[in-house]
Amino acid sequence: VFKSGPNIGKPNPQFYVGFAIAKNDPAFGQVWAAMNEVAKAAFPHLFDAAGNCVHPTFAWKMVDGDGYDTTGKSNATKEGFAGHWVLRLTSGFAPKVFLRGRYDPSQQVMDARELPTGYYIRALIDITSNDDTTKPGIYLNLKLIEVDKPGPVITSGPSAQDAFAATASPG
Repeated sequence: VFKSGPNIGKPNPQFYVGFAIAKNDPAFGQVWAAMNEVAKAAFPHLFDAAGNCVHPTFAWKMVDGDGYDTTGKSNATKEGFAGHWVLRLTSGFAPKVFLRGRYDPSQQVMDARELPTGYYIRALIDITSNDDTTKPGIYLNLKLIEVDKPGPVITSGPSAQDAFAATASPG
């Protein structure tokens, strides 16, 4: 399939944040209720009389940190996942990031090193339907981030030491 149009061939940046919420955090109930409200309004035929989604692959943009990924690997082995619901927040635009209590536009965080993976954040999100009847689901659109406090930094992938030490080229 060939497509033409004003954005063809232009970069399409995507910004992603994995947002973990402890399963026992009372705030999750509010988030889950809002997600369900949007989903039920857009796809009422996919919910039973008790309000449960009956579509087995509904795209909630959320994973169970104690469940399994699509390859059968335990999510709990992934750092920061166990005991949490992990929301997948995305945006086509860089989210505005602020340190807690510093909200003046001139104080917006511009250096990604001030928000390493693993820090505690709060996020303003917009929940919308994907309006796709063949792959129904919702979007969790990232709007704003507040860096609440430092947390244990999470690293992913091999370190440069691990990746290159064993394959060092001679002299």
